[in-house]
Amino acid sequence: MGTGIVNWLFAIPAIYTIDTFGRRNLLLTTFPIMSLCLLFTGFSFYAPDDAPEGSYNTLRVGLIAAGIYLFMAVYSPGEGPVPFTYSAEAFPLYIRDTGMSFATATCWGFNFIISFTWPALLAAFGPTGAFGWYAAWNAAATVYCYFLLPETKVSSL
Repeated sequence: MGTGIVNWLFAIPAIYTIDTFGRRNLLLTTFPIMSLCLLFTGFSFYAPDDAPEGSYNTLRVGLIAAGIYLFMAVYSPGEGPVPFTYSAEAFPLYIRDTGMSFATATCWGFNFIISFTWPALLAAFGPTGAFGWYAAWNAAATVYCYFLLPETKVSSL
């Protein structure tokens, strides 16, 4: 329930900032912070293990949970709604339904790929490397948005 509440609460700022701050600016702000949150989460696995045998390391678990919740708090106003706004504005009216269907299918397709490949990625790189892998993708997305993504807040449909 906590993840749903965090996503819902932090999506509210997007309602007010997506048209004033701009879609591109939201992505250029949130992608690097999301990358840092993922790095923080990954390196939290190196927190000292001072828990007694058979119990959880509360410091490590707390840091990992904090990193994931911070990631969600940053994701919700930026990377969460902005791609759907871009998609809605990018396609002409006569094919918008098909374009939005494709955009949504692409989103869910990549969600599937991430969830399907996560166990293998975790086994190959360990938790720090797996979170670092996705942090690198967020950094690459920042570069992509900076150089190749135009601002559409002032453009007409």
